[in-house]
Amino acid sequence: MVECAICLGKIKDCIKTPCGHIFCRFCLITWIESNNAACYRCPICRTYLEFDFYKYIKFLLPFQRRARPRTRFRIA
Repeated sequence: MVECAICLGKIKDCIKTPCGHIFCRFCLITWIESNNAACYRCPICRTYLEFDFYKYIKFLLPFQRRARPRTRFRIA
C-alpha cells in the first residue's frame, strides 16, 4: 500500500510530482498553499516545483478527469 507522505494515509486522487514523489492531490495543494514562499518545493526532497505544475494540479487536472469521454461500443 502506498501512503501519502503528508497525511500518512492511503493515497486518494494520486499526484506524481516532476521529481517522482507521490501524494494525495488535496494534501499537496494544501501543503503548497500553506507555504507562503515565492517558490514551491516538493515536501520530501525540496526540489522546486514550477508554478505551472501547481496551476495544473489545482485547476486543470480536475476538469480533465471529469471530461474523459465515455465511449460505448455496440456490436453490430
